[in-house]
Amino acid sequence: AVVLASPPDFRIRRSTPGDTREEWTVLMRSWAAAYAHLFDAERIRRVWTGGGHCEMPWAAERVARLGSWLAFRHGRIVGSAGLHLRADGQAELSHLYVLPEHHGRGIGAGLLQVVGDIARARGAPALLVWVLERTPAVDFYRGQGACEVGRATFVVDGQPAPALALRLGLASALR
Repeated sequence: AVVLASPPDFRIRRSTPGDTREEWTVLMRSWAAAYAHLFDAERIRRVWTGGGHCEMPWAAERVARLGSWLAFRHGRIVGSAGLHLRADGQAELSHLYVLPEHHGRGIGAGLLQVVGDIARARGAPALLVWVLERTPAVDFYRGQGACEVGRATFVVDGQPAPALALRLGLASALR
């Protein structure tokens, strides 16, 4: 079950066009910190500045973007989660990143709860998330009740990394 700080010292709302620049910065910083042990800094920089390329074979199953939700702390964006619908009727958490200095405050769990509630309200039976195998995110999602349902390869500017598909049932999860 998702456990949030009581009361949480952050708030979550849907992203707006005015948030794009700050959200992008948070995603880039979080992504670089999360994957620094897998990809060199120059490769990560190229991906985020448009000079590199990522291959995610699972992205082809996305049929509709439902939006992104932002976590704010002290008036600044500190986390972001994106939600898509898939051709098979499942919802996909396309990203969930929290700035490293804000880890451990329940922000990731809060974002996961919000997007899970939205997916459930749209009738999705499950939330699917793809995560790189050798990252702490695997334990985070498993701790939320997710189970492995597949594997694929994520390629960052020519360098492969193993990825796991994790499924989190929405009927009883995230409550």
